[in-house]
Amino acid sequence: MSGTRLPKWAQLNVRQMPEEGLQIEDELPADLWTGAEEGILLAAPLAVALACVKRGDRVEVEGRLRGAARMECARCLRPVDVPIDAPVHALYMPGDPTEDDVAISSKDEEDVYFGWYEPPDLDLLDEVRQVAVVSLPHRALCSEGCRGLCPSCGADLNEETCSCEAEPGDTRWDKLREFRNKLKE
Repeated sequence: MSGTRLPKWAQLNVRQMPEEGLQIEDELPADLWTGAEEGILLAAPLAVALACVKRGDRVEVEGRLRGAARMECARCLRPVDVPIDAPVHALYMPGDPTEDDVAISSKDEEDVYFGWYEPPDLDLLDEVRQVAVVSLPHRALCSEGCRGLCPSCGADLNEETCSCEAEPGDTRWDKLREFRNKLKE
């Protein structure tokens, strides 16, 4: 991480939260993002809009994240900016989860994340990162028509053609191909 300081809301002290809750409107700087291990970087700061409400010792977090992540195209490896527009719906409980807590959380709404925090601090920065990563596609494409890279020479087939000969298909499927061709006749 660089010298950028963590936002005040990154580590939320639940005991010091006002009774009326806390409204967060801020940006997560791209250099505080630690998604590089997943091959994901922020293309620009991530807009964070959250409402945090304390209900006893539980904390309810609702809001939205907006921005763009930079990923690699799954076919040609070019950088691709993928939009992030993710709702945040989370309920945090103190301590470690018990079997009863897990049973309760599995019965509630599917789109609500249930998490636990070690009092007094709730790590909202981690929640923001997780929600953003989960909202992204598993594979990014620079375009639907991306032709990718030649498996033999590595040429970007979007920019050039290569002179590599097409590799023969897997011979184990020959009988099935013959059968399919007979069905087409």
